[in-house]
Amino acid sequence: MSCWVGSRRFSCKFLPMSMKEIVTGVVRLVTAVAMVVACLGIAGGAAARDNEEKAATAENKKWEAPFGGFYSAALTVVSDYSFGGISQTNRQPAFQPSVGYRTSPLIEGQNLWLYLGAWGSNINFVNVGPAVEIDLSGGFKWRTLSNKLSFDLGY
Repeated sequence: MSCWVGSRRFSCKFLPMSMKEIVTGVVRLVTAVAMVVACLGIAGGAAARDNEEKAATAENKKWEAPFGGFYSAALTVVSDYSFGGISQTNRQPAFQPSVGYRTSPLIEGQNLWLYLGAWGSNINFVNVGPAVEIDLSGGFKWRTLSNKLSFDLGY
């Protein structure tokens, strides 16, 4: 006997399950979730103690560009890159690097700056094969009224 979920076929020999198997599975799931929550609570308490020190030194640790402004970079690894509910990697892992640059204020005394960025990801469609997606972004950002209102003109 086989079951279909979307376009995938699975063996359904696990059905029907006994009530004991269902209860055992639920108990295991609840135990695992409780352990994760407990670990996060312990780690959160330790992190809270360090927040004041990190906040005080965070301003001094920005990645400054040699000609003013700031760089940023990140690497994300995901188990499946989906967009609009459609897997872009054929249900395989994706590696997504990004880089960015933000100028120092363009006008003295104003929070107006230029930003540029690039993001990429591997993609893999069934009939096309492996490829790369690259998204570019850029624009101007202006914050006013004590940083309570911001305007962003970008692409």
